[in-house]
Amino acid sequence: FLKRLSVFRENKNVMLEGDIIKKIARIFLCNHDILIGVSLRLLVNLSFDRTTCQQIVKIPGFLPRIVSLLDNEMHQNPALCLLYQISLEDKVKSLFAYTDAVPLLMRMILENSRDALPVEIAALAVNLALCERNAELMCGIEKDSGELNGSGLRLLIKRVVSTGDPQLLKILRNISCHK
Repeated sequence: FLKRLSVFRENKNVMLEGDIIKKIARIFLCNHDILIGVSLRLLVNLSFDRTTCQQIVKIPGFLPRIVSLLDNEMHQNPALCLLYQISLEDKVKSLFAYTDAVPLLMRMILENSRDALPVEIAALAVNLALCERNAELMCGIEKDSGELNGSGLRLLIKRVVSTGDPQLLKILRNISCHK
């Protein structure tokens, strides 16, 4: 019900005034998949407002909890959409380096069996690669173990040569723009 209401600006503003983000954050502490899924979709609707993303980032442990949902197939797509909205802020991109976002994202990129990356994965990776620390992590992730060893860049280049995916080229371009 709240998800439908959140589409309208007036309702969204009332929800934000009522500290709904803090209340939703408490829901994420439980392991009830249906409740987390509904709350996640509500957050996606609310995330088009920049203040929502700022509130999400300010709550300790909330961003890493959302990132951890990337491992859950049921929540992966809405979590990617929400993380993408959050990553639009330049100041926030660096916070992703302190979560498991980059290793999980690299695993999703390298294990994807389709020639073209799903838009949600590609969009988040393009945004995160704009932060120098995230780019360093992307360059150093090994495909199988997720350990840092410098092979991430080689694996990305190998994948782009084999698939010709333009989204991967954007990721590589953003990685290469750092010193």
